[in-house]
Amino acid sequence: MIGPTLIGASQLPPKIFLPLNILGAFAWALIFTTIGYAGGQVIAPWLHNLDQHLKHWVWLILVVVLVVGVRWWLKRRGKKKPDNQA
Repeated sequence: MIGPTLIGASQLPPKIFLPLNILGAFAWALIFTTIGYAGGQVIAPWLHNLDQHLKHWVWLILVVVLVVGVRWWLKRRGKKKPDNQA
């Protein structure tokens, strides 16, 4: 977005701006499509391994959340003082 705006603000004639903008859009699409495809090839095996161990990760996260929740509850309960005591 910055490229076309900057070039347009520089008073570049439309005959030159349009081909440069099309070339830039083509280069951008090619670069990001290639990065996405290559990234997918790299991440795919990792995701397959993650799927095999997902059940273990879910249990681990649940246990951690439970431990943190119980500690928070105990800490909160310990700070409460009865109103009748002076």
